[in-house]
Amino acid sequence: MYSRVLRHISASDLKESLTLKFRDNLNTVFWKDNSLRGEVREALMKFGKAFADYVDLPEAAIKDILMLGGNAGYNYTKHSDIDVHLVVDPKYVPDCDPELMDDYYSDKKMLWLLTHDVKVYGAEVEPYVEQPGKKRRKSQ
Repeated sequence: MYSRVLRHISASDLKESLTLKFRDNLNTVFWKDNSLRGEVREALMKFGKAFADYVDLPEAAIKDILMLGGNAGYNYTKHSDIDVHLVVDPKYVPDCDPELMDDYYSDKKMLWLLTHDVKVYGAEVEPYVEQPGKKRRKSQ
């Protein structure tokens, strides 16, 4: 992940802190009056559906779609991406072993990232699949 971040940062950017910046307002590129802009929501839902189709997830398995990361809250920088998490119930995924699900979809995510470059208003969008009620891994 660190090397991926460095690819997108120029030498002049290193002068700016890459650590979290807590702000008083949400990023106005994505939010208006504390509500997600309609066109952003639509783009992220379209992205989630495209990734679900890519990994052959049945629609019934998707319990929620979440926007996470710096641009979802008050700690964004100009380098923040958008994380789109599909909350997936494994009992609705044919031939799914819940113990292997995280690794399988992590591999699928890496293949997706190698073949797709999706941005919403200049911010990279990255997919994740997680199980309901399961703690998110730090590496995500």
